[in-house]
Amino acid sequence: MGTREAKAVATGLFRLGPDGKAVNQMSVVSIDGMHAGASSKLEWLQVLRGIAALLVLYFHMGPHWAGVPTLAGFSKAMHFGFFGVDVFFVLSGFVVYSSARKCITATQIQDFLKRRVLRVYLGYWPVLLVFAVLPAVLSGTVEKTPKQIVKSILLLYPSGADNWLPTAWSLTYELYFYVCLAAICLLAGARRLQVVTWVVAGIVAWNAFWLIFHPATLQVGKQPLYFVLSAYFVEFLAGALISEMAIRWKSHGLDPWLWLPISVSVTLLGFSVGTTSGYFDHVDFMKAGTFGIAAVGMLFTTLFVQFSGMSAPRWLVRIGDASFSLYLIHPYLLDQMGSIRYRYLESGPAIVLTLYSLLFPGLIVLAAWIWFRLVEAPLMAWVTRPRVRRVEYHPSETPR
Repeated sequence: MGTREAKAVATGLFRLGPDGKAVNQMSVVSIDGMHAGASSKLEWLQVLRGIAALLVLYFHMGPHWAGVPTLAGFSKAMHFGFFGVDVFFVLSGFVVYSSARKCITATQIQDFLKRRVLRVYLGYWPVLLVFAVLPAVLSGTVEKTPKQIVKSILLLYPSGADNWLPTAWSLTYELYFYVCLAAICLLAGARRLQVVTWVVAGIVAWNAFWLIFHPATLQVGKQPLYFVLSAYFVEFLAGALISEMAIRWKSHGLDPWLWLPISVSVTLLGFSVGTTSGYFDHVDFMKAGTFGIAAVGMLFTTLFVQFSGMSAPRWLVRIGDASFSLYLIHPYLLDQMGSIRYRYLESGPAIVLTLYSLLFPGLIVLAAWIWFRLVEAPLMAWVTRPRVRRVEYHPSETPR
């Protein structure tokens, strides 16, 4: 180990890799709910990320298939693909907290927050430019006001209707969650787990109060502090709590196969209750109490399978790698493929229309994978690469 590597490891931000070089500790667990780049040791989490992205894709694909007689029967079930967003939030809380819990000093926390924010914006801005801004400018259909454009660029809209990219609303929540988690780590120190637990309890109590005493207000999302005390934050922090539990389970050597039936049952219970009424998928707090619980069950199931040592399906791992790209660009690709259908295939043979519609998911996943390899992956590699400060030595200080 050279002098520079020794100085880097001494800071606590880096560890010594097998090749003798300093490796950034912040990239050891390098996945979160929306972005690619998983460690090979956590491939089942990438599988879960890939499943979540596919769920959201099928949710938005539902209206397209509803207009195809032979596929219309699937559209009602595809509606529940929004559940993928709940999975993303829970998974994000798990992995982001796994990284944040290693941060002790203010410098480490600042570096953690900076990297997380960069990963969001550097993954989002190229997609926004290529798939939203340029098409609107070239076609002369820029319908956004200057204020809306700026807020879309900076991810300041927590709703899909206001964003230039419809799916970008969840990134606004992600950024807010990162800032809150960084603040908890900085201010709470070793008591961060207790603080996270109390924050969850406080958010649940606040929303429960409005559900009981002012249900009409809660149903339309008009309760005070709707964004700050969002039910989505409960899902994110639930993932953080699971991160702590997973560490304890791994250290105690619990048999994952004993717990797997319980986690699967929790998933099925939450999802089954959530599908009984539109009340559960239109009210955020109720959605967190049903589909959010199902997402927690899915994360537990994934962890138990991960602990079991079972090999992950490579194709789902690949989709998980490209899930951020898939999540962001699929609405635009669906719109373009839908335009082609209505323009050229609507009055043609039914078999051609059916086959074309069946190609939607495969073509979109392929396009997202290409975008990931050519654009997102290089940018993420730049964000997460180790940054060791150069130390200049005077010739007289060089060891002889």
